[in-house]
Amino acid sequence: MAPLLLGAILCASAYAQTQPPAPAPAATSDSATPAVQDSTPGVTPPAVAQQQQKEIAHGDPGRWYQHDSTAADQLRTVRKEIAAALQEATLACKKQPAAERNACLKEARSTYQHDMVNAKLIRDENNRLE
Repeated sequence: MAPLLLGAILCASAYAQTQPPAPAPAATSDSATPAVQDSTPGVTPPAVAQQQQKEIAHGDPGRWYQHDSTAADQLRTVRKEIAAALQEATLACKKQPAAERNACLKEARSTYQHDMVNAKLIRDENNRLE
């Protein structure tokens, strides 16, 4: 992964982790409200956790360990990684205070555009490192 891309992800992630968690919404005492499954951040619902355990028991999919065979496949993967990094950075930016959010989003988009323009160079660098 390109140093700029990785740097942007790490910075956004580190900043998001240093922020205090958002306060939980106040509970209502209205008995007419139907019971809703807990959606507290960081708490995995039991049904989802059970499905995750089943998937983990099967191990990693084999495709994770297959290298892209052509330059076009490698470039497609690099572009997917760049897009995923933008998505992660955007989510991290949205957790920042409003005063800092726009600058963070602008930097994330700028990094995305820079990396997309340089996707072939990033692919070549990745190949050189393997």
